[in-house]
Amino acid sequence: VVLMKEGVLTGTDGRPRKKTYEVFKNSAHWLNGIPITRGHIPADEEVMPYSPRMGQVRAAKPRDDTRDVFGIARFFKPKLTPEEYADIKSGKKIDGSIGYRKKKKKMIDSAVFEGQTYIESEIGEYVFYHYAIVNEGACSSSDGCGVNQNQKGDIMVDGEGAAQTVVKDMQIKVELDDAKVSAL
Repeated sequence: VVLMKEGVLTGTDGRPRKKTYEVFKNSAHWLNGIPITRGHIPADEEVMPYSPRMGQVRAAKPRDDTRDVFGIARFFKPKLTPEEYADIKSGKKIDGSIGYRKKKKKMIDSAVFEGQTYIESEIGEYVFYHYAIVNEGACSSSDGCGVNQNQKGDIMVDGEGAAQTVVKDMQIKVELDDAKVSAL
């Protein structure tokens, strides 16, 4: 999954913000372990045991060459609908959106980055809460973000049934946990 990417992105509030790689790469390690949810959890709530969790983000790492953050999205089959499972397993590009807060935002009148105008630049450390599967994220699958964006080249299946793809001499996994999850 490509979790974050440098650029000017407009979220649900309609405010175009510049996300700078040098800023968010320092917070990338905090994406490890966050839950993957079906849709966003309201900003004033936390992810709870009854929240619609589908999986978990693992092995999030910044990539200097592509100025983004990628990781492994581990989905749990018992938590997915049959349609969601089929979409993920088929390699379909799926949009996602990070639920997060920022300590600081630098407001400006207007500026341009790579031909896109923005009015706010995010600075300071990020705090991540969840990675939501959504119909269209601020950084959408057409922008290169989301699930199944790391698939380039040949797909292999390891002994545990997880698909792996070789990308620039790195192995990337898309994991589907087919085991049943039992309640304690």
